[in-house]
Amino acid sequence: MDDIVLKSECGKGTFYKYFKSKEDLFECLFDDFTNKLINKVNAECKYSMNPSEFIYNYVNSVVELYEKDRRVALIKFAKAKMLVEGKDNDKVVSEKESLFFNDYLHNYILLQTEHGTIKKDINPAALQICIIGAIQSILFAIFKYNKPFSKNELKDIVNIIMNGAAPVC
Repeated sequence: MDDIVLKSECGKGTFYKYFKSKEDLFECLFDDFTNKLINKVNAECKYSMNPSEFIYNYVNSVVELYEKDRRVALIKFAKAKMLVEGKDNDKVVSEKESLFFNDYLHNYILLQTEHGTIKKDINPAALQICIIGAIQSILFAIFKYNKPFSKNELKDIVNIIMNGAAPVC
C-alpha cells in the first residue's frame, strides 16, 4: 500500500479519502477498464459485420486496449495468477465485463448462425471458446514474451477460427 501511495505522489490521507483499500483501488481500475473495453467493442464490432470482420475487430479491440492500458492489464494478470494459485479470492474480471463479453459474442454468433453466415453445424459455444482462447494466447505472447502480433497474423488467426486449419500432408 505504501508503494502505491508513494508512486501516486499523494498522501495516505488523500488516498484513503478516495479508496478504502488496495482492493477498492483495483476494483475502481477494473471498472474503468471494463467501461473502456465495452465502449471500444461497441464502437468497433457491429452485428451487421460479416463474421470474419467482426471476429477480427473483436479480438483486435480487446488486444489493443490491453496493450494501451498495460499497467491495469499487468495487475489483472497478476491477480488472475494469484487467484489460480489460491493466494487471492478477489475477482479479476467483473461480472459486468464477463456478462457483456459472453453475451455480446454469443448473441452475435447466434444471429449470424440464424442468417446462415456462420455454418449451422458449428457449436456456438465452441466458436466462442476459440475466440476467447485466441485473445488469451495473443495477450500471453505480447505480455509474457513481448512478441507483438501483426495485423496479418491476426487475420490468419481469424481465418483459422472461421475455416479450420488445413491438414499438413
